[in-house]
Amino acid sequence: EALAAGCPVITTRGVDTWPELARAGATIIDQDARQLADAIDHITRDREQREQLGTRGRGWVLENLDPASLTHRYAEFYARATT
Repeated sequence: EALAAGCPVITTRGVDTWPELARAGATIIDQDARQLADAIDHITRDREQREQLGTRGRGWVLENLDPASLTHRYAEFYARATT
């Protein structure tokens, strides 16, 4: 939801979907308070990067999580699985 709204995302490798979030432009950190604080500090100070990450994340969501796109990919997946 944050990506779809154009908000930059910071997450950890403890989140199951972190590889997909990384492809979407999310900042991926270790589960470490200092890294989290540094990532938040960096993203709040650098407006240009924040806007770029937000735009990239939103574009990724619209391209990869669009209902029509998902429906097509599921249909292809199940077609391959049954042959």
